[in-house]
Amino acid sequence: GRGPKETVKDKSEGAADGARIQHSRLTGFDITVASEVMAVLALATDLSDLREKLGAMVVGYSKSGSPVTADDLGCGGALTVLMKDALL
Repeated sequence: GRGPKETVKDKSEGAADGARIQHSRLTGFDITVASEVMAVLALATDLSDLREKLGAMVVGYSKSGSPVTADDLGCGGALTVLMKDALL
């Protein structure tokens, strides 16, 4: 799915006898648009499906928090042209 992913690293506790003590930390990652383009390419069944999926990609959010898609920016078709040779 899209959006931030959270993970917890180094959750174990150390011993009081001088052994290394590890502390928990919360970390995460975001799927980048480039990774999502490659996922869309892998899942597309034909050129029109590729165009639909690329246009529907959320590339950011407006100041009000609404998702902004590639089609909202008017670049869904351009993305399709760039990726069509990789599909065929």
